Amino acid sequence: MIEPISSTQTGLFTLSRHHLLRRTGRDPVQVTSDLCGLHAQLSSAPGVALLARMQRVTQAEVDAALYRDRTLVKVWVMRGTLHLIPTAELPLYHQAIQRERIDGLVQWLNGLDHIRADQRQRAHQRILDALADRPHTRKEIYALVPELAGLPYASWGADVRELCYQGLVLHAEPVGAEVRFARLDRWLPDLDLNGLDPVLARQRLAHQYLGAYGPASVQDFAYWAGASTSWARAAFETLGEDLAEVEVEGQQGRFYLLREHLPLLEEAAGGEPPVRLLPKFDSILMGHKDKSRFLSREHLPRVFTTAGHIQATVWVGGRAAGVWRYDQVGRKLAVTVQPFAPFAASTWEAIEGEVQSLGQFMEAERVELERRF
Repeated sequence: MIEPISSTQTGLFTLSRHHLLRRTGRDPVQVTSDLCGLHAQLSSAPGVALLARMQRVTQAEVDAALYRDRTLVKVWVMRGTLHLIPTAELPLYHQAIQRERIDGLVQWLNGLDHIRADQRQRAHQRILDALADRPHTRKEIYALVPELAGLPYASWGADVRELCYQGLVLHAEPVGAEVRFARLDRWLPDLDLNGLDPVLARQRLAHQYLGAYGPASVQDFAYWAGASTSWARAAFETLGEDLAEVEVEGQQGRFYLLREHLPLLEEAAGGEPPVRLLPKFDSILMGHKDKSRFLSREHLPRVFTTAGHIQATVWVGGRAAGVWRYDQVGRKLAVTVQPFAPFAASTWEAIEGEVQSLGQFMEAERVELERRF
């Protein structure tokens, strides 16, 4: 084990791995891979997350990667939530995470008194038949498969979500605000989800996770994936000599890092991290069970609300220092920033620059910034 590393050094290293110390020239697919996926419960979140990390990006580029080139896919994966991940890595995530998740979901569904396995399987086949010709909205699917209207717990996973976990269905290009679903074998006919050994998949995912979020604990990896600690521990153990144990000052537990990153960790010091506006559910706040690396305990309820939402955050000095939101009506974008403590004039100036960049990204003709205390 190397000498204890400071919490500041640990935070700076993680920020650098997330392209939050300096914007990168890598493309959206590469950055998405670097971050082990982009949270996409809100359709606008991936673009805002990329904007904070890339030298140049447009929503059109993100949409093209998703729906024209299909080099990104939108699926339910970590913690059962929607993410964008690189298409080439979908077999990795499917074998490493989804197999465990689908087993748990099916066990839960089979334990319900109000739904039979054969009833659910018949509905699933009808859905796949309905999607054979083209993608459909959920409303269209229910019209084509009328028995879904009476299927208990459909929205909890008995309809399309379970098929997504099985690797049979994914999100396609929406129609306006309506989500559409497609059969994976029609959307990505050349992709083989089952060609990777599950043990090797878990090993590769653990390696990729530590590349983005290390130093991290077994509990952190389990929290991020939405899996059991035994699953996470087994995955870490497969890394063998590639794994290095480190001690983080002020934190209890055993933390691990890729051995190849030890020199980079030791170099992570100095400089003032830039101001950034990160979206709701940003990946950097979801990578560790203990949020103290980037968020003080007193401000935790301001970001992680009781309703289960994770607010958009203003980052100053390498930590979440406030929350923000935006409203867009037509070509007008109104951004409201609420700091946890007073910001310096230079910080507000930097925030103004980030807000203007956001306005350009969202093609707003008029941008307003409200300071709320």
